[in-house]
Amino acid sequence: MRPSWTLALAALAALGVGCTSDATTLSAVPTPTSLTLAPSEFLGAVPCGAEPGAMRSYVATIVDITTPDAPFTLPSSPPAPCSASVSFRYVVPGHTYRAEIDGYEAAADDLTPFGGRFSGARAMLSGGLSATPRWTGGCADDAATAA
Repeated sequence: MRPSWTLALAALAALGVGCTSDATTLSAVPTPTSLTLAPSEFLGAVPCGAEPGAMRSYVATIVDITTPDAPFTLPSSPPAPCSASVSFRYVVPGHTYRAEIDGYEAAADDLTPFGGRFSGARAMLSGGLSATPRWTGGCADDAATAA
């Protein structure tokens, strides 16, 4: 003998009740505002790749500078290959952000944020020891306003 809820589920399935692909339902989900940093915007003359002296990875940090007297630093990205963009989601529309970049000769897989992969820390560890970026820079003159 089947439990009564099994029959109820079978009846609902027969009626077509359940998941749908109705576009109006999907469009009701808000899309978060994001800010994306592409290496082509900050690498300049610094080579990207595995050759000696080239940048292999970077960590990006954005700072909300909407109120110049009270800048607010957001959690940093995890280490990323120098060929990949990173995105920061849920930035506030109308707020202005500047980017700060730390570039490393080490591969992204060889770096771990201090405090763990999802800590948002800007400081990196390599083999359990503090890792110092070879390049540091920012986009203070090229701030972006989220829209």
